[in-house]
Amino acid sequence: MVGGEGRCGQGSDRTLWAGLLDSCVAPSLSDVSSLHRDAWWFEKPVPADTEGYFELIKQPMDHSTIDANLEAGSYADEAVFAADVRLVYANAISYSPDDENDCNKAARANLAAFERAFVKAGLATDGGAAAAAAEDAAKPATRKRQKTA
Repeated sequence: MVGGEGRCGQGSDRTLWAGLLDSCVAPSLSDVSSLHRDAWWFEKPVPADTEGYFELIKQPMDHSTIDANLEAGSYADEAVFAADVRLVYANAISYSPDDENDCNKAARANLAAFERAFVKAGLATDGGAAAAAAEDAAKPATRKRQKTA
């Protein structure tokens, strides 16, 4: 189990999921919480009155829910934990698909940070392909210059 008494012990008073990871999963994953100032977008569940969110997003996820799952020892392994982390950002991108949207940008940047840390921790089983894809997606779009005649 990831989280709970099995690997973390008791009494963790940290509230961000990434903070819990330094003693639960792998030390390098705790770096995710400090890499981006925009993680606040994902700290709490999306409010129930957010227009159209729950019609589009069928499986909401956020950092506080991941936190609670870690505390409860609900994750069977790191892959299940990673799936929830990825779901946070996939939901944000689905709801706010415009690449210029601030939440979309934050989701892509935070996903890239997580994937880098997951690889660094030696937990990735895809040879870093997800990390490379996330890095590429997080890069700002470059505008092609129009040729003038």
